[in-house]
Amino acid sequence: MSAKRDNPDIFACEAPRFYSIEPGRPFLADLAQNLADAAGDDPLSLADVEIFLPTRRAVRALREAFVSVARQGKASLLPRIRPLGDIDEDEFALDEEAGDDAIDLPPAISSLERRLVLARLVAAADRAFAGQENWPAALAAAKELAALLDSFYAEEVDFSVLQTLAPAQHAAHWERSLSFLKIATEMWPAYLDAAGRMDPSARRAKLIDLQTERLQKLQPETPVIIAGTTGSAPAVARLMGVASRLPKGAVILPGLDRALARDE
Repeated sequence: MSAKRDNPDIFACEAPRFYSIEPGRPFLADLAQNLADAAGDDPLSLADVEIFLPTRRAVRALREAFVSVARQGKASLLPRIRPLGDIDEDEFALDEEAGDDAIDLPPAISSLERRLVLARLVAAADRAFAGQENWPAALAAAKELAALLDSFYAEEVDFSVLQTLAPAQHAAHWERSLSFLKIATEMWPAYLDAAGRMDPSARRAKLIDLQTERLQKLQPETPVIIAGTTGSAPAVARLMGVASRLPKGAVILPGLDRALARDE
């Protein structure tokens, strides 16, 4: 990592604290080794560290990396490793310290129900537009629409802006595309409201924001590390910004080519 060689304490530097592991290096293995080295001879110190990673798969891989380090003679308790990309209240420890917001969130709709509902809405739009339904095509379109919704919610796209994309003089040409867009911006949110559910991507973003608010409020003295994400989603970027300024907070970026940045 980019911490000074003679100072393994990544929290000793002035905030905000952003570090990187060089491109081509095994990111999670290096992260585990660096943190184990920083723990020194105190096998209990890592238990106080909280690490957020982008996916469940990365969480499992980092745990395995720590086990591998322990087999080499650096035995210690594992840090608390949590996923950013697939979060629920238990994983994010949204307990009484976080307030009641997380408990009040509607449950996420299942991926299967989402696809079936979207397919039904697409089929209805096809019937209105072309006078007939095509269920195989509707199911395929629902899969694409679900991916589009994931992107919209993750990037916090303003649905009201999307509805103004097609100019009035091209309304006929855009009619089918607009009907598809209307499903995403009007019909789908209306269905969720009526069903008392949240889109899973929207719910994940909300949970990340709740965690950001919790960290900002508590200012924990124990280490908090965000690793392996570039913060392309606004909610994750906000969390990274807060974490980098905590008393013992740091962000570890993946594969940042610092030599290229200097050349530019």
